[in-house]
Amino acid sequence: MNDDYNNDMGHTDVADQLRNSYKFDHWFRNFKWWWSIFLWGLGVLLVNAYITYKKVQIEAGRERFMLSQFEFRQSVALA
Repeated sequence: MNDDYNNDMGHTDVADQLRNSYKFDHWFRNFKWWWSIFLWGLGVLLVNAYITYKKVQIEAGRERFMLSQFEFRQSVALA
């Protein structure tokens, strides 16, 4: 059981790394407690959307046109 957990953790560390690379909730810690939870959920939502976007692009054979995480978040924010 320990080997399974250590070798494949369900990509939890990758998701945390993607979420923390463009973290925008660090200055909300001084506001109401629910703002931190809301923005954490929004960050998780954006990471899951980006991972889904990458999988769809790879399955469609469009790796060459794939956006980076920054470009993806920028297009979501501008939309």
